[in-house]
Amino acid sequence: MCCWTVPERIAGGFCSGCHGNPETRNMAVLLFVVLSALATAVNAVTWTAGAKATLLRVDLAEGMPGLYSLSVNGSTWLQGMAPAVHCQGQWFRPGAGLTWVGAYPATGSDGYLGQWQALHVNWTAGESMMSWTTSFWYYPEHDSFRFEQVYPDGCAQANTSALPANTSNLGEFDSSSTPSSQFPQWDASNTSALGTTLGYLSVAGRMSHDHNSHGIGLTGYGRSNLLTGQEGGPLALFEVNKSNPATLVLSSMDQFMTGITARVATCEQYAENQCLIEMDVDYRYNDISSLNTTSAGACCEACHKTPGCTCFTYAPATVPVYGTLCWLKSSAAGSMSAKGHVSGRVCKHQAAAVVASGPHSYIQQIPKGFSLSFLIQPAQGITAAMDGWGSVLRTLHNTSRQTETDLVTNYLGYWTDNGGYYYGGNNPTTSILADVFKDLSSKKVPVRYLQLDPYWFDHAWFPKPKLFPKGLDDLRHQVGVPLLLYSYFWDIHTAAAYNDTYKFWYGYENNGRPLVVVAPSDSYRFYNDIIKQYSSVIGGFEVDFLDFNYLLTPGFLSSTSNFDVWAAGMAHAASANNVSVQYCMDLPAIVLNSLTLPAVTNARASEDNFPTNEHRWKIAYTSMFYWPLRVQSFMDVVWSTANQPGNPYHVSRKNVELQMIIATLSAGPVGIGDGVGLTNATLVTHVCRTDGLLLQADKAATPLDAMYSMPPSDTQLWQAHTRLVVDSSDANQALLSPVFYTVLGVDLLDGGMALAVPDLYPAAAAATQAVFAVAALSSFVPGNSQCAAGQPAAGCVRVLKPGSAVTLQTGQTPRPGDSHTHDVFYVSPMWPTPCGDVALLGEDGKFVRVSRNRILSVHVAGCHVNFTLTGDPGEAATLTLIANGTIAKVHASIGASGSATTTYILPH
Repeated sequence: MCCWTVPERIAGGFCSGCHGNPETRNMAVLLFVVLSALATAVNAVTWTAGAKATLLRVDLAEGMPGLYSLSVNGSTWLQGMAPAVHCQGQWFRPGAGLTWVGAYPATGSDGYLGQWQALHVNWTAGESMMSWTTSFWYYPEHDSFRFEQVYPDGCAQANTSALPANTSNLGEFDSSSTPSSQFPQWDASNTSALGTTLGYLSVAGRMSHDHNSHGIGLTGYGRSNLLTGQEGGPLALFEVNKSNPATLVLSSMDQFMTGITARVATCEQYAENQCLIEMDVDYRYNDISSLNTTSAGACCEACHKTPGCTCFTYAPATVPVYGTLCWLKSSAAGSMSAKGHVSGRVCKHQAAAVVASGPHSYIQQIPKGFSLSFLIQPAQGITAAMDGWGSVLRTLHNTSRQTETDLVTNYLGYWTDNGGYYYGGNNPTTSILADVFKDLSSKKVPVRYLQLDPYWFDHAWFPKPKLFPKGLDDLRHQVGVPLLLYSYFWDIHTAAAYNDTYKFWYGYENNGRPLVVVAPSDSYRFYNDIIKQYSSVIGGFEVDFLDFNYLLTPGFLSSTSNFDVWAAGMAHAASANNVSVQYCMDLPAIVLNSLTLPAVTNARASEDNFPTNEHRWKIAYTSMFYWPLRVQSFMDVVWSTANQPGNPYHVSRKNVELQMIIATLSAGPVGIGDGVGLTNATLVTHVCRTDGLLLQADKAATPLDAMYSMPPSDTQLWQAHTRLVVDSSDANQALLSPVFYTVLGVDLLDGGMALAVPDLYPAAAAATQAVFAVAALSSFVPGNSQCAAGQPAAGCVRVLKPGSAVTLQTGQTPRPGDSHTHDVFYVSPMWPTPCGDVALLGEDGKFVRVSRNRILSVHVAGCHVNFTLTGDPGEAATLTLIANGTIAKVHASIGASGSATTTYILPH
């Protein structure tokens, strides 16, 4: 049941039943709200999500503070705090200019999330009686909680931060941004569960990295461990060291470029106008002035007395670079570790340590009728909660992606970006690339597109004659494949080249030159025109430096809509020209904003993968954010051989096979970047079919839930899965699980890691009876007779049953030239038949052995197992099975129609 508990006089028809998600039915989530009122119509409200009590209680008693809390399984996880709104240049809080007007319950249904129940709380602020509404919503069909702010009258002077000065010292990021109106906000002090005992996962910053930002207790971690504000994304909270842990995901629900959730710096232990101190931290940018002081305390006092100063950095005499200087600053943007430095923020008022949500601090004017919402999504399991969170957002925004028709996401590519053989001082030309593709063709490496990086164009997005003397049409003809064309930000020369045709906005300086973007009003026309001119060659459109485009453009920072219009113009122009958009150097808000942009199909999850930057391989944490939104993540360019003489980095590459596996398990684009004659065709064939179609899982590899309770390290265990069409003409259909799991282990040393049935996501059909066969990639290397046809399966696989576990190990010593050990483990369901059990171990010679781009369906009929395969006409495929405890092989040749059927008959 999910009900409101209300006085009888207003109780009519509020309870409509609770259907809930299966993942939350065994999880009790309680949301408890207390609001102040002089006269009340509602005494108490209760919402229930899941099989146990999930309570939203609104107690409107005179004199009560504005409090609400969210509890899980009877334990308080989030303690709410009174709302606050910033308008007309000042803060309003209950008892300080924010006046409660009334609370009104409502019920209804929409065309997206279905039935809802809500409580709307109306306020007025200041002498002008500006209206502001905070609302609690519950969607029983999804077990989702929504927190909404509405501005019926708009809000002038909403910003709490001034836009940075136009200076070349501006930092790329501004993590200091905090919400200018705060609802909901949660206690994150050192006495709260949020602050001390709950595990957390945050995704933030460039490429939406995790930045190793998972841990326990928010109060124990600094900025480098938990990035929030404009850089931030969703925050997941979970039970630590538990199987299938109760989890909550907090994030923006709409208005993604406006709404943020940020950890607000605490001043509770400091008196008013004292400073919150951070040791060994430098707020590097946004200087107002500098002066000599004798201590950090004196620097704090100087900041308090200086108009516009919100924070400072003090560099004592022990830091020889600066001497004894106090630097006064307008913002803590660019906060970074710096030994010996002392930084601090002036505490303008005493406030509790909170995690608060609302518009970011640069928004200057909030329009009349504007609203923004924040979502809390509960589930059992971290992966399940992220999946449910993404499902709610995709449903709400009616998300569709043009992924199925996207050349870049689905086929093998050749890339020339930073990390490729041809980059930097080794830029390719038409003749060089023609030679590369001739070599690939001779080795039967089926590359289907060519990526060009920024070297290819001049300021007006025309090819450089020195590299491509006959233009892109000639290049397309020479290589024989379409082009993935790169763009990023523009500069004053671009604006000059197009000045009579489009309007441009000038942003902050980047390397001494103003960054330039096309004005939102001209975005569609501009991008449509520049993409259309290459309609004969273009296969995809890549936009890089999205973080720069957003954070260095004042017109984007200060508006609730300008970036949205700009990004939509670009994406819709790509759709109009039948190409996809690839995001690079995005921020989480930019990816969330793409929920309504079908053209945006994929986004990079790693930094530039040049050989000396190979520590950025842990893309699975970013995939945990991208995959629920159905944005395909990908690893940057990979090589297929380690030693490539003449490369511009002058080093060999480590972990070549591991990186190729990670790229494949991303479920997104895969691009090789070898020099001519240096491609290992055998390794590349593990990735795709002979026509270049990638053989990947349905879901990108993401960390097992257990990884989030472990300290960040190189020990990793990730899981992807594929769901096949599996049916039976027998009575045992319910026991035929259609889900196959691909598990990557890295540096599983010193006893390895255990894998049990509850670790698998999604849960197998009839999980309490499910039995799995577990095989390893290392078992299928050429020459290993244990996995040959006719051999006992016990020599090749292990059996995983409910209530037990298998230990996964990757060996103690890396291969020569590598820095990590790795293996891939394939977990396949055992299917009962009248002639004994059978398991499909998948296709030999592939990193993802079970992919829907190869195996379309399986039909079990008595002792017959029928497979329908797809592929390149003439292509051969070999499947490995376990039949009655024995290894078996099934061979098939793809016909002219692009499909084949083959049958294995179990001995009986």
